[in-house]
Amino acid sequence: MRKLVAVLGAVLFVGALNMVLLAPAPLSGTRQAGGGASASENDAMDARKDVIFVSVASFRDPLCPLTLASALLAARRPQRVVFGLVDQGVASEPDGEPDAASFEPCAQALERLYGDEIRVATGCPDPGPFDCSGFLREIRVSEADSRGPAVARAMATSLLHGNDAYYMQIDSHTVFGPHWDTALIRMLNEAAELHNRHHDCTDGLDHAVISSYPNEYSADMTACDDELHCTVRAAAKDAHASALGADAAVNCISFIEPNIRLTFHQAMGFAPTVRVAKWSGLWAAGLSFSRASVWRAVPYVSDLNFLFHGEELLHAARLFTHGIDIFAPSSNVVYHKYAGRKSGSVYTSAAYGSSSAAILTHKSAAKAKHLLGAPLSPAESIHLELPIPPADALGTARSLDDFWAYTLIDIQNLVFGERCVNTSSPDGAYLNMLPSVHASPTWRPLNPPSLD
Repeated sequence: MRKLVAVLGAVLFVGALNMVLLAPAPLSGTRQAGGGASASENDAMDARKDVIFVSVASFRDPLCPLTLASALLAARRPQRVVFGLVDQGVASEPDGEPDAASFEPCAQALERLYGDEIRVATGCPDPGPFDCSGFLREIRVSEADSRGPAVARAMATSLLHGNDAYYMQIDSHTVFGPHWDTALIRMLNEAAELHNRHHDCTDGLDHAVISSYPNEYSADMTACDDELHCTVRAAAKDAHASALGADAAVNCISFIEPNIRLTFHQAMGFAPTVRVAKWSGLWAAGLSFSRASVWRAVPYVSDLNFLFHGEELLHAARLFTHGIDIFAPSSNVVYHKYAGRKSGSVYTSAAYGSSSAAILTHKSAAKAKHLLGAPLSPAESIHLELPIPPADALGTARSLDDFWAYTLIDIQNLVFGERCVNTSSPDGAYLNMLPSVHASPTWRPLNPPSLD
């Protein structure tokens, strides 16, 4: 897991810069309608109209129950929170059946550790099932069958019901601040209004996404990792208190991943002097919040087996080309544990170390890079499978070239500028924060390339 630049206790400041982003060019012509695929009959019966579907992909993560409990107990309205949990990592016996004793499933640990509190929060009677409100939809996958985070997150989308209103995606080691649900809905409404004004339209709620790498949850969680005895109320309270006044984060710094030869990105902190959503160009899998219609229109690309870099860049390009704008959150409402975790990793699983996994990895990288128009390695070229399924294709509301122009990424040569704006500089230029790539900061023109 890449480490966030703007972490609590070590937030990245650049003097007293006011970091802002410019919007892409307004859309013109006929836009693609949001809402995409219709719901299947068996998932269209949920009568709640404001459900927040929270996608969680976990791999042998002892912090998974803390994550789910935190979301429920910190929500302003926990009754509207529903999880789509893909719990990976239960070891398999020789007969292929999961060995439940080898690793306690997240849902089981959730009830054992936090069942009483959750019953109170959701109004479930005791005795009785702690999930009487139906907040947990689950798929369990054995360690041997795990194929990495992108595949697990795609599986989670299959748990989305037809009447779910919002779609949120997080990692399984996340802590939620108080009333995160109402805060994110407010931010999304702000972003939708920015989209509407900029593009002169009225359907911004179907064309806006809040996304960034959350700030670090910096409290010592060693005991949680080892014994799982932390109380979720104390964890949420500590996370919220430690982040008050800390910079919110916007994805705008790019790096080159040396193996797959694609860019990945991190977040740059900006002072929360103006509590409004900010334009961004890049999407993060660790925090994404939107109307569910966005995910129905732009689902995960299928079969990205063992792909660990490129998933986020590809999804950002797909959102952009479908006419959907990405915005950074205006304040910190969720917090992420980046370092010091003791959870397992699919990197160390037997499945990842197999020769078949290497082939699948080449296929996934080839598919992602083909869609992005990036150069393929010889091994990737061999394993590229065409044609690409229509559901995985880019959109037509804006071009891929427009996306690269907006994000200032040269995908052919892996050269990139920065979308963070230093408004206090003498010439109001873009500041390139990549000393590892450039010996000194590189200044770019203020106005991004035209997308007309």
